Amino acid sequence: MPILCGTDFSEGAADAHRAAASLARRLSESVVLAHAADLPAAKTPPDPVRESLLERARVLLRDRANDIRQSGLAVEEELLTGIPDEALLACADRVNARILVLSSLGRRSGAAWSLGSTADRVSQSSRRPILVVRGGDALEAWARGERSLRIIVGVDFSETADAAMRWVAELRKAGPCDVVAAHVCFQPAEHQRLGVPAPITLGRIHPDVEKVILRDLEARFGPLAGSGELRFVVRPGLGRTADVLVDLAAQEPADLLVVGTHQRKGIDRLWHGSVSHDVLNLSRLSVAVVPMPAVTASTTPPIPRLRSVLVPTDLSDVGNHAIPYAYSLLASAGTVFLLHVAESLHPASSAATRVHIVPTPDPKVTAQRASDISARLQTLVPPESKVRGIATRLEIVEGTDVTETICQVAERLGVDAICMGSHGRSGVSRLILGSVAQGVMTKSTRPLLVIRPPREG
Repeated sequence: MPILCGTDFSEGAADAHRAAASLARRLSESVVLAHAADLPAAKTPPDPVRESLLERARVLLRDRANDIRQSGLAVEEELLTGIPDEALLACADRVNARILVLSSLGRRSGAAWSLGSTADRVSQSSRRPILVVRGGDALEAWARGERSLRIIVGVDFSETADAAMRWVAELRKAGPCDVVAAHVCFQPAEHQRLGVPAPITLGRIHPDVEKVILRDLEARFGPLAGSGELRFVVRPGLGRTADVLVDLAAQEPADLLVVGTHQRKGIDRLWHGSVSHDVLNLSRLSVAVVPMPAVTASTTPPIPRLRSVLVPTDLSDVGNHAIPYAYSLLASAGTVFLLHVAESLHPASSAATRVHIVPTPDPKVTAQRASDISARLQTLVPPESKVRGIATRLEIVEGTDVTETICQVAERLGVDAICMGSHGRSGVSRLILGSVAQGVMTKSTRPLLVIRPPREG
């Protein structure tokens, strides 16, 4: 799978040539050097001006290819015609390129202001990773084995971030890369999701929020294959994610900024925004944009292994009935979190908070109440759980909204699944009384097992 390098013969393109050659050498690949001439289709009889322009481009392309060949690499030349981004993408498919390497190439003729650069347009349509080069010295030194490559990769909990991290892992297998995986969080949403009642401080993340996000990032992405350091950081962001990533890359400092892309287009892109588009336009260093790989019919997900389950109970027969099923989800070992949501002693506070850390008008009452609930929960733990090596943790929290509190506790604990009982109400009864299980199913992102009440008689 060759490295495809697009060139417009500019000074910036020379950096892309060297970067492509460095990657090819490090990855043991060949190079395809391509130039897309934005010319109309051939006519009969031939247009002398068009043919003259093509011959000039052919000579320049051969000269640039010969420069790369001097380093001992195999190089093929591709002189393309048509709209540059479309021609390069078609060429990438034809030669089955491993990656497209570009400089900050020029814009389409015409309404350039509305169409964006070739690199940007390629990144929004390419099925392969693209590398936009702005100075290639760091890549060349890495390829020669003189130093590690310092990479910032923007991550969240999406498949696009998974694709970006897999691509970075491939680089680390070829040579050492020191990676900072950076997550930009919107603080109000994270406080709400986790039930953290503390006030929000601009520019500073609450330690409880940071701790949970770092835990989840490490669980999803670490350890990363290949050689080099790996560090996770969380940064607050109220504006564009790209601004935070670009600033962080300057602070570290980094050699390469890597982002995934949803490749949104049209109205969807205007509505949701595009981090990759903003990063390409804002960054002063090289940027890699990694699309999600195409999903094939033969792709089958692995069987997940559950290591932790949250089972809430209101201490009713229906709630308690779900507890043994929660333990049954863990084949062996793991942890069951046995949760009871107590009526809040602070009606003004809607956020869920652990009962033993909340100051109350009478701390003795709160302590006694928690002790009584804890003792009742302890009697519900199946004796068989110890034999199977399953640990039990009791969680007693206050909350005015039971559904929201359960979801917040699940996020804070990072459980693999939720198991809970349901009264099985339907019709008018459900409309009047509501359903906690239905609310959790709607709000939570965790797998949910709902246990129906036992049949009577």
